[in-house]
Amino acid sequence: KKQIFGKHIIIYFVPIKGVERKIAFSVGKKVSKRAVVRNSIKRKLKEITRLNQHHINKRYDLLIIGKKSIIEAAYSDLNIELKELMDRIGLWMK
Repeated sequence: KKQIFGKHIIIYFVPIKGVERKIAFSVGKKVSKRAVVRNSIKRKLKEITRLNQHHINKRYDLLIIGKKSIIEAAYSDLNIELKELMDRIGLWMK
């Protein structure tokens, strides 16, 4: 299990064990007590990965976790950070 930390996002990645790649999203209660806020953040992260899925290496399962600071982050900031983190660990294919 490997991990990388960003300002708003933590990514855990492991080589796939099954046939298909899995991507999971988690935003804990420490980020916000309100489920509406947590779900909104997860929807943003899911949309960013959906739009960029052809760039993400398919040989790894991913767990993307939102940190407390993600509440103030704009969509464009999250998009840029996710790309930069993936590139740093070699999961971003151009």
